[in-house]
Amino acid sequence: VVISDEVGYRKPHPEIFEEIINIMAITDKRDVVYIGDNPNEDKLGAEKLGIQTLIIGQDLLSIEDLLQFLWVFLLDLRIGKSY
Repeated sequence: VVISDEVGYRKPHPEIFEEIINIMAITDKRDVVYIGDNPNEDKLGAEKLGIQTLIIGQDLLSIEDLLQFLWVFLLDLRIGKSY
């Protein structure tokens, strides 16, 4: 869990998303999908770092949409395809 007060930045500042990537030891941002519910806070900061972002209620309209996306994303990672 990353708490904005501990990082010193709030969304949409890219630094909080960088901290998440560092904590999870992710080396390739193309392997990350950030799922949020606020286009202004979640999408702007993550996309500044080149992180694919999906917004609930905008890009994902149902749990089925989310599951379908995750299925394809995970299969693509398995065969080595990056976004």
